Amino acid sequence: MAGLVISLSPELEARLQAEAERRSVSAEELVETILADQLAEAPRNDTGTDARLSGARLLELFAELRKSVPEEEWERLPPDLSEHHDHYLYGTPRR
Repeated sequence: MAGLVISLSPELEARLQAEAERRSVSAEELVETILADQLAEAPRNDTGTDARLSGARLLELFAELRKSVPEEEWERLPPDLSEHHDHYLYGTPRR
């Protein structure tokens, strides 16, 4: 197998190593799995969009992403974020 050398920030390397340990695989195996998944031909549904991101899969992806954010970060969000997201993102006046 041919080799590839990549440089990672210390933070990303630590996250990669922690995730590899969590999955009981080597960091190299995890990188190979992630790259294979990302580079795989995306199946298309009948609307021509990526079928991996439709319906239940999209909800699974959001649930997975939510778990990656510490609970204390969720608690720091303003309670009116959904109503006034433009204010928080762009500084526009609240409605």
